[in-house]
Amino acid sequence: MTQKPSLCSRLVSMGISAPYASQLSRGVRTPSLSLALRIYRQLDVKMGPLVGASKAEIATLERVAERAA
Repeated sequence: MTQKPSLCSRLVSMGISAPYASQLSRGVRTPSLSLALRIYRQLDVKMGPLVGASKAEIATLERVAERAA
């Protein structure tokens, strides 16, 4: 049976440092909105400011973030 990669290792594969990825996966740190959106887009995991947000709310936040960039 193949073991599913941990959230921490998936965050590291995105280029997030191992110590910060560990803190995020344990809930010790909260990602910025831009990082939370990136994590959601790449891993389909809601973290920090996206926890509890609907897909429609996340889509709105993505549009706002794109305009601000």
